[in-house]
Amino acid sequence: MKIVFENGDTLVDVKSFDGIDKLSTSGQMVSMGTNGATLTLEKLDELIDKIKGGKPDMLLMSKRSRRKLTALSRATGSGILGIVGNGLMGIKIIDETEE
Repeated sequence: MKIVFENGDTLVDVKSFDGIDKLSTSGQMVSMGTNGATLTLEKLDELIDKIKGGKPDMLLMSKRSRRKLTALSRATGSGILGIVGNGLMGIKIIDETEE
């Protein structure tokens, strides 16, 4: 399911659905550099701001990214991550293995 969620294409498989790569336009993507960069709160804010239609209902990320985000929150003392539901500015954070 993970591959379909990311790379699904109804033109390739009519029983599938269009994945996030196909649904996202170039204006909705955030560059992290050629080789990727370390996640920052500023980059996360930039990504959230690019969501069409307003604030997203959730952020789906790997456990590694969730741990990095939690560490950033702790390091800055910002308290941006809520204790209940591990939320961020009212946005639910779900790691890729949560059911």
